[in-house]
This record gives sequence, structure tokens and C-alpha cells, in this order.
Amino acid sequence: MGVETFNYIDSLNTANPTSTDNVSQGDDHLRGIKTTLKNSFPSVSGAVTATHTELNKLDGVTATTAELNYVDGVTSNIQTQLNAKQASTGNIDRNDNDKILLGTSDDLQIYHDGSHSYIADTGTGKLILQSNGDSLNLQSATDNYIICRDNAEVELNYNGAEKLATTYTGVNVTGEITADGLDMDDNHRIKLGTSDDLQIYHNGSHSYIDDGGTGSLRLRSNNIILEKYTGETLLNSVADGAITLYHDNSSKLTTTTDGVDITGTGALKLPVGTTAQQPSSPTAGDLRWNSDEGSAEIYDGSAWGSVGGGGAATTVYAEHANTLSENSEIASGNNAVSGGPITIDSGYSVTVPSGSVWTIV
Repeated sequence: MGVETFNYIDSLNTANPTSTDNVSQGDDHLRGIKTTLKNSFPSVSGAVTATHTELNKLDGVTATTAELNYVDGVTSNIQTQLNAKQASTGNIDRNDNDKILLGTSDDLQIYHDGSHSYIADTGTGKLILQSNGDSLNLQSATDNYIICRDNAEVELNYNGAEKLATTYTGVNVTGEITADGLDMDDNHRIKLGTSDDLQIYHNGSHSYIDDGGTGSLRLRSNNIILEKYTGETLLNSVADGAITLYHDNSSKLTTTTDGVDITGTGALKLPVGTTAQQPSSPTAGDLRWNSDEGSAEIYDGSAWGSVGGGGAATTVYAEHANTLSENSEIASGNNAVSGGPITIDSGYSVTVPSGSVWTIV
């Protein structure tokens, strides 16, 4: 029969040559086999020492000729080549959504989906990142996001600038804090100022705003209102206006340009004391109730004088001390009557202006 076409190993026909072929055709077949081997293994220049077991590890591999030719020029056996690739320092080049799978159940997966890159731990354990250096950094090409320092702080950054760092006692914050709420236990304090001068806390029974510094505690607003927690007003203070004090949510005293207005149908309680208990340094306009005299008295700048009593309408007398221990002056144009005898202590006097009369009976 005729000689077959020789290209590559898969074109060889094991039925040739036949027993009836002549010798010259047999020679042609031998030359054809050589040609086929040369075409199939064009760059093999030495012995291939891989065993059948090692070669059989390629069973089922669908690599293309170009992929198999990737090891072109490597003279070691296939197992050595595979081991060499495992220890390679070159790149691992995979397509989108092709994953590097690690673990018996492929628990750890590393891949790129065409838009984002993933390190996915799909198992039941933890994903642990470890560093043998002094820090573990999560960063972009130019800025640090998170810096975890060994036996020290964890630092969170914004645009490369530190904003929060853990400390031995808590955290340090650089900048402002915006929160939906702040929940603290009893006796845990908000401390403000370099020396913690201002402290806000609740001790389990009462709430405190403590100013322990040397300055003042100042509340500043155009309108300061103190309220009960139910909304009942206790005090209302308006800038450039009135301050109003309340009792049981009803205004009782309001400041005005000229003084104060007192609201209600009750009474104004005056301080009560004896004559001997009169203030030692009174000022004009001081008002009190003299329990010895049974009447209110007012200081006019030089002496105390009665302004009315609380006795019954049948009272037909007035009482006064019989010893004068301060300077006194009868108002110009007025007359005065006193019951005698009257003793004027040394160093004091009574002035009677021209046109006025002081009668002692």
C-alpha cells in the first residue's frame, strides 16, 4: 500500500507498514517516523528523564501547544519543572473572576471580578493579617488609611492625616466628633479643659455641672430658660430684657427697667428683727419689720423711721426708743414730736432745719 502522510505523532497509523509491503516502503515508514518525532519535539536536544508516572500527571490537562511550549528550553524533568514554578518569584497571571483558592475547602479566595479586587474568607474561622514588622498598614499608593503599630496605637486617618488613635487609657481624637448620642455610666465624667476644670456627670442620684477652676461658670445665650424635665418653666432670662422667676410654672417676679414687678395676690415677706438687730451699715431704702415696734421701718439714709404698723385700728399711740445713738435730721419743712425724756448719746446730734419744729412732750 502507499506510504501515509507524516506530520505529528497523532498522524501515525499503527497498522503500517503491513506484512505485504515491500522493503522500500518499510524504509519510507522509518524515515516518516523520524520526521514525525522531529516535528513533534523540535527542540528536544537531550534525554527526557520523566517517568511515566510523572508524565501521567498531565492526564486530562487541556493545555494548548503554546501553553506546553511555555517550558521550552527547560531540561529538567516535569516534576522538577512544577516544583520550580511553585517556588517561582515571578507573576501569577489570572483572568477576571479566576480565583486563587487556598484551603481544603477553598475557604480563602483571592481574585478580581473585573471591577473590584477581593480577599474573601468564606470559611468559619477568622481572616488574620500578620506582620513581622513594627506596624501593619492599610494604605493607597499615596496615603495611609489605617496604621496598626506593634504594642502601641492603632491610627485612623482621613486624607492621610491622623484623626483617631487608641491610647493606654482610651482614644485621642484630632478634630470634631459628630455622634447620634453619648451613653455613659454613673460617675463617668465628661472632662473639659487642660486641667479638667469643667466636669459633667451623674453620680447615680444627682446630675452635676462642676466648675473646679479659678474662673467663672458662664452660660451664654440670647435667651436662657431653666426648665423642669417635663417642660415647666423655672426661670426665663432674655438678653437686654427681663428676668422672670416662676413658682409652679406661674411668673411671680419680673425685672424691669425701673426695678421689679411682683405678681400675685399674696404678700412680700420682709426680714424681721428687733431694734437691736438693725443692720450695722444700712443704706437708704432698706426696709424691714421691727418686731419691737410692731411695724415696718425704712432707712432714709440717716435714720430708721416707721412706715406703718400691724396693730388694730384702735391703737392710739406710737412707740420709739428713748436713747438716740445716731445722727438724725428732721426733714426740711416738717415738724416732729417725741415723748421725753430723750437721751442723745455722746457724738451724735439731731438737726432741726430752719422752718421746722421738734417738740418733746
